[in-house]
Amino acid sequence: MRLAKTIAILALASSSMAASCFSEQLCSQLQAEELECGPPDGNCEAYPSQIVSQLKEKADAAEASGSTEDLFAAARMDTLRKTIECWFNLGSSNWKCPVEEHM
Repeated sequence: MRLAKTIAILALASSSMAASCFSEQLCSQLQAEELECGPPDGNCEAYPSQIVSQLKEKADAAEASGSTEDLFAAARMDTLRKTIECWFNLGSSNWKCPVEEHM
């Protein structure tokens, strides 16, 4: 996993999309949840764990509202959070990583 992170950082440094730490599809999902695809400084090393925390907070807030729409949003954010945790080896979940390439 460390090699994958290093490759992602190197690819990021050489790409024109220096502000994104994630794939285009994952980035669009984050943007749909009103989250950024990368930090302002372009440092992607710690950013996935920051996004995971933000997704957890947003999902908890949505779930607390209790409306059907917010419950669906919370489930969507939870799946997105688990995906990022899995791909970037964060957390200790046994959740199986989606097959889609993340870098």
